[in-house]
Amino acid sequence: MSAEYTWEQASDEVSIRIPIADTVKSKDVVFKVTPTRISLEVKVGNQKIFDNEELFESIKPADCYWEIDTEKGKRTLRVVLVKSKSYSQWGFLLKSQDIPPDDTITNKVFFDIEIDGEDAGRVVCGLYGKTVPKTVENFRALC
Repeated sequence: MSAEYTWEQASDEVSIRIPIADTVKSKDVVFKVTPTRISLEVKVGNQKIFDNEELFESIKPADCYWEIDTEKGKRTLRVVLVKSKSYSQWGFLLKSQDIPPDDTITNKVFFDIEIDGEDAGRVVCGLYGKTVPKTVENFRALC
């Protein structure tokens, strides 16, 4: 994807907004959706916004549409995708954005446990410094 966009969701639809040039006309927009994929191209400037990208969840293609609008004085291409399941919460717009966090353990801390004055063992915790570096550093400094 080469263009910037923003998206938001309501209970039954997902709305995508892409800023476009003043010279873009409706004939310059190529839009195709299937229940699980989206393709969107703006011929002016040869912008492929979505190139057969897999959506996070399924949609109803026959109910989806796009329009050219003006928001806050700027031209915008607005795409509305109707969700297959109303009230489903999309974590991402595209499946490719759903990247798991880096779960590499960067530090380990431990607690020695005593019960009634007798050694009961040690609890060792791994800390994920690549996912939450500030929290790990603070926690490591306390232990």
